[in-house]
Amino acid sequence: MNFKSRIEALAFIPYKKDKVKIFSIINRENIRRDIVIRVELMEKKKGQFRPYKIWYKYQGLQDFIEYKEFFKMLKCVKKVLIPKIFENELKNIMKMLNDFQIKYEIVEICRFCFNNDKLNVINYKNAYLYYNEFICKKCALKEIKNELKYINFSFSDQFLNNINKILDKFRNVNRILNIIKPGFIAAKDKEFTLYDIIEPHKNRTNIFAYKIDDLKIPTKLKQILKKENIEFLPVQNLAITNGLLEGQNLLIVAPTSAGKTLCGELAGVSRALNGGRMLYLAPLVALTNSTFEKFKKRYGKILNVAIRVGMSRINVKGEDLVIIDSRLDDADIICASYEAFDYLIRKGEFTKIDNIQTIIIDEIQTLGDKDRGVELDGLISRLRVIYAGAQIIGLSATIANTQEISKKLGLIPVIYNSRPVPVERHLVLCKSNVEKELNLTFLVKKEKELGASIIFTNSRHGTYQLSRMFMRHKLEIPAYHSGLSYYERKKIEEKIENGEIPGVVATYALGAGIDLPVSQVIFYSMKMGKDYLSQNMFLQMAGRAGRYKRHKLGKVVLLVELGLKTFNSDKTEDQIALSLLDGKEEMITIEAEPEEVEAQLLASIASGLDFNKIQIFYDKMISAEEEFHYLLKELNKKNMLSKKNGKYIITKLGRATAISFFTPDQSLEIIQQLKNGDSILDIALRLDLFTNIYLDDRLKENLSKLLKINLPSLFFTGMVFDEILNLEKIRGKIPDRILKIIIKWQSNFSCDHKDKPFCDCGLLKVNQTIIELRLSGLTPREISQQFKKKFSLVIYSGDIFKMIDDVIHRLRGIKMISQILGLENYGEFVEKLIKGLEKPNTNY
Repeated sequence: MNFKSRIEALAFIPYKKDKVKIFSIINRENIRRDIVIRVELMEKKKGQFRPYKIWYKYQGLQDFIEYKEFFKMLKCVKKVLIPKIFENELKNIMKMLNDFQIKYEIVEICRFCFNNDKLNVINYKNAYLYYNEFICKKCALKEIKNELKYINFSFSDQFLNNINKILDKFRNVNRILNIIKPGFIAAKDKEFTLYDIIEPHKNRTNIFAYKIDDLKIPTKLKQILKKENIEFLPVQNLAITNGLLEGQNLLIVAPTSAGKTLCGELAGVSRALNGGRMLYLAPLVALTNSTFEKFKKRYGKILNVAIRVGMSRINVKGEDLVIIDSRLDDADIICASYEAFDYLIRKGEFTKIDNIQTIIIDEIQTLGDKDRGVELDGLISRLRVIYAGAQIIGLSATIANTQEISKKLGLIPVIYNSRPVPVERHLVLCKSNVEKELNLTFLVKKEKELGASIIFTNSRHGTYQLSRMFMRHKLEIPAYHSGLSYYERKKIEEKIENGEIPGVVATYALGAGIDLPVSQVIFYSMKMGKDYLSQNMFLQMAGRAGRYKRHKLGKVVLLVELGLKTFNSDKTEDQIALSLLDGKEEMITIEAEPEEVEAQLLASIASGLDFNKIQIFYDKMISAEEEFHYLLKELNKKNMLSKKNGKYIITKLGRATAISFFTPDQSLEIIQQLKNGDSILDIALRLDLFTNIYLDDRLKENLSKLLKINLPSLFFTGMVFDEILNLEKIRGKIPDRILKIIIKWQSNFSCDHKDKPFCDCGLLKVNQTIIELRLSGLTPREISQQFKKKFSLVIYSGDIFKMIDDVIHRLRGIKMISQILGLENYGEFVEKLIKGLEKPNTNY
């Protein structure tokens, strides 16, 4: 018996009547194939069993084992195992082991392994439920593969890797197999889809709970809070504890609906009632306006609430709502967009808006935005210098490096990572787009009795596709995106608020502008435009699910097609979904080009701050890495600053550049174009060409089928022009009615730059056409209808409105530059052009 030392455990297995096999285990899974011990029992007395014969085979030899040696071996091995599935058949063995005081364990084994002559012991750490029994992971994956082969589902190694991760999460083979079944609607049973539940923190004894009467705030504010039955949430209690009402500068980071905005109100309204002013800043006009309306409703009877978003007074004949800026000289509460208030600072008009005692900066994570982060960095730094004594309260739902950012901004971090409403997060795996739609429809219909749903998808084209799909199921779920007019979005929001519709289909691009009271958020796509959905965007959008005091539960659902890879993607939807569910908040980093920082420095100089404060401003900017005096010299070289008696003074050109939000290089380019005699309108358009021009859905689908390629929705892309505007290439492949449309595109939007296939002449021509139609008297909606009718191109009226507004602002900047150059005729022409855009039919 010289093999005994190698045995880690012995496992009893039924063999024949009154006989058992004993397998010798040398590690967790492997059995010694050349060692088999057999034991035949006899009942010596009633209920008393003893070995009658014990023999073994080892390396081809067979021999018997003495009675005493056998029991000695049982006592020497590390473990004696009894498989649970054979517990009844081995009851006599267990009686024998008990009589001889030999310890044994009853263990679960994988039956599938055992059928293949393997003894694999499983426990809660490595067991996977398969119907009504537990099996090991290898066998679980094997069964899933067999099922996939049975239904002829083609799978890759990457797909199996993802299934492996999902299996590890749920430890339930039944879930995966049910999902694989044709026509299975996973959403019908949340046990198949539930990923986790995020519960609110309870019994946080370390957070003191304040009552309204505990606070040293004005009586009028207390009365409003009591009338609305407000009870302070944990983040509000934390902010109060950290000096909210004592003037401490705070960075409050908490999930959506956790109560961040009220923190700012407690501090700001208290001071406003005592003669100070409160300034609320937000990145989007829509968010600024919704907050203005909320503040006006809550505080309008006791304070003067004003708004400043800087929209042009564009006459659209009543088809849209235009936000009219308020007077600020007597305002107690000012709600403004970042750019609108920054414009006042750059013009030096902040001197008229004194006594700002509280500044609330909403969505402060915009600092990490690659396009707008530097602008906000500059604005915050200017505010810290101009209103040095004001309390600054930053609000955000998603900042991973809160400690770092708060230190750089001179704020005390207040972090609370729990929402007041519990949230279920679901992962719904689908095999096809058809299954996706079936699950989506079921989810929305089921939820409409409890609340409304936001369905997020990656494009405007997608919002309309899904909206039409819902119509087929007799559900009114409108498309909701930034291309709609302000009036159209407002009507949709009112319908949601009043419970008239069960949801909306939205784009991720609306971002922070969405503040709808919904109980369910559904992610239909894992992409945002062409890019993957970022972790911060996912968390922010998911945070919309469940509104405090309105819903008892929020639901977040990720609908993914197994193994689907989208265009130019190296990841599948299920991969992205799992990384989002398991991911954490992303860190905010501000990356800026020297010219962008240079523009922010110029903006501060234009405001009229003295040079000592300019230096302080620059030191406060997070993104300022260049040497201060080096940038001053660069601005001097570009004629933005002049130097007199050793001091830098802003030039007229520098002031015009800063007020117009141009970079110095843009202004220099404008000057050159004006000197060349270029069209003023073209100069304004080329500064930022309008690109939101889309192929009509039906035309896009027909062309994609005819040309056997998947055309993008955006009209001005290389693929569209390469494939469509080459008439010789496509002639004969498409019917005459479509050919006529393409010929119209060619004659109106193409150019002769054959040596420059990717020039922007076509895009410029579309921009020019939009402006010409506006000047002829058409409203944005009528322009949209004209493009649809004549060119089968879709341009949303809200986008047209914004484009006209942007062009007007740029024209004003060009007018200032032309006047500096002494081109007075240009200035008069620009003014007429602006009036023509604001009120068409003006003689320009």
